[in-house]
Amino acid sequence: MQKWQYMVAAVLTMIVSTARAESIAAVVDDVPISSFDVAARARLMMLQEGREGEKASAEQKKAALEALIEDQIKRQAAEQQGIHVSEDEVARAVRHLEQQNRMAEGGFKAVLARNNIPESVFENQIRADLGWLQVMQRQGKGVTVRPEDIVARQAMIRKELAQESLHFAEIVLPDEETALDVAAELANGAAFRTLAETKSIADTRSHGGEVRDATRFYYGAEVAPILAQMAPGQLSRPIKVPQGYALVLMIGRRDAITTDTVTVWDLMQAVVAPDSPVVQVLTPNFSGGCEAFAMAVSKTAVPGTMQRGQVSPTQVPSELKAVLTEAAFEKPVGPVMTPAGALYLMKCGESVERVVPDEAELREQIEMEQMGRLSQQLLAEVRRDAVIEYK
Repeated sequence: MQKWQYMVAAVLTMIVSTARAESIAAVVDDVPISSFDVAARARLMMLQEGREGEKASAEQKKAALEALIEDQIKRQAAEQQGIHVSEDEVARAVRHLEQQNRMAEGGFKAVLARNNIPESVFENQIRADLGWLQVMQRQGKGVTVRPEDIVARQAMIRKELAQESLHFAEIVLPDEETALDVAAELANGAAFRTLAETKSIADTRSHGGEVRDATRFYYGAEVAPILAQMAPGQLSRPIKVPQGYALVLMIGRRDAITTDTVTVWDLMQAVVAPDSPVVQVLTPNFSGGCEAFAMAVSKTAVPGTMQRGQVSPTQVPSELKAVLTEAAFEKPVGPVMTPAGALYLMKCGESVERVVPDEAELREQIEMEQMGRLSQQLLAEVRRDAVIEYK
């Protein structure tokens, strides 16, 4: 056998080995979906949920498979109607998403690469959605938003904002003994999210027990005083709730808002060890602004505590709100002693943003919701004619 024949044999062996490693998860009208596709889409979905770097559970992989099946059905429906989504259309959609998320051009590619997600996974999702939108338009699936719909939505948003909002995570257990055992695991360093996903009996277990925009009456009037007194970062003892016993980790809280706009701080924070040399540097005389602050604490900050983001004073604990309100821009605030170490903060900027969307934003929001419902109806009709085989 000549040398090139050996090379062909080696290549064929590699192809067969790869095919075996990337098993087929499902087939949609003779088009296979591999386990590699499923794993990559699961990572993308977790990234979109703000859970970058976490390992996908079996339930999340199942959701990823269903999403890929729906994408394939959408693409086939578009092809049958002669609809072709160009590379330029996909690129424009990606750039629009980057701008919405305040990212530089190419920002999504960098995030995808960091999470080992092929660009094609993200682009295929966009391509399927863009083609499906044209399918719906050809089907006459339009929407109509009435002026009274917008007025009603604004009133609903104002009513919700006028109430204090809590952001916490829960692990609900069937009895007090089990709750005490899980509390002991948490005390020994177990991850709250992991225990919520594996041991909680509440529906919130599918996303780490997280509960957003809740009121203090989430569990009823008897538990309301406990939630009202909990500070961000505090873990409760087992609390008797209708489903059993709950362990609650308070993440944050937002004060009632009675205006259509709020002040927003561009806030930087970091936690360092109390004996860190940087403590001697972060005095009121510190100069250089936010970039210098970041450089000063980057080497000694407790992992995961160095962050920068948009924060409203309504979301800041009352003991810090007054201090930050009076603080000068680009001057360190702290130290505030926490269980993790010494917390330092710095205001890098300030802006005013709407919390009640204007008429144009609400019209687009309601249109998207209506289109989503119509999309599911049409997708169900198309899916009935598809041949789907799970492996």
